[in-house]
Amino acid sequence: MNIIYKYSDKGKIPAVSNKIIIKYKFNKLFNDGINNIIYFLDNCEPETLKYFADDTIIQTTLGNSGCNKAIYQYIIDNFADDEIVYICEDDYLYDTKNNSKNLTKIICEGLERADYVSLFDHPDKYVTGGDNPFITNGGEDTKIILTNSTHWKFTNSTTMTFACKVKTLKEDFNILNGFNNTVVPQDFMMFLHLGKMGRKLITPIPGLANHCGYSPVTPLFNFE
Repeated sequence: MNIIYKYSDKGKIPAVSNKIIIKYKFNKLFNDGINNIIYFLDNCEPETLKYFADDTIIQTTLGNSGCNKAIYQYIIDNFADDEIVYICEDDYLYDTKNNSKNLTKIICEGLERADYVSLFDHPDKYVTGGDNPFITNGGEDTKIILTNSTHWKFTNSTTMTFACKVKTLKEDFNILNGFNNTVVPQDFMMFLHLGKMGRKLITPIPGLANHCGYSPVTPLFNFE
């Protein structure tokens, strides 16, 4: 699996854990000699560049949405249609209570059943009257399925941290770019649009990743 890790010294500092700790824990789970990891370093300071010196890096000064567009173009230019890409941001902490779980394998299982996979079970799916207007009675209308490693649910939206096949990204390239034309990407609207076009998005339950800069956290997430 090809992993694009997007890192920046700009923007919001995660509330739960600092970015260096997050990157260290990410490496323990994904930097296993099997996954191909490329680090997109956007608006980073010299000390950060030094920290990533032993990694495969691409430097940009494009900002949040601009860097996303550069990542999508890089994927199209460098990977084959049948390859899997996982685009992940620098403010996600992955579940540590399930170290026996192979997150790469779980992503691949999810992509056998859906077009897009997120390991993040977004807490907005459980709040009636919150930011997600499609939630009623504390939940969304969905379907639950089971693969070898986990239960999943189909959902209507997630953030800009997701996995898909390169072929899917190519076909949806203009849509993804179109929702990255503002300073902050319009991830919610992007996935709603993709869903209307027939694309399926799936997330594990409980979630296996947490968006650390925001509250509430992923339901039942373990921070050990």
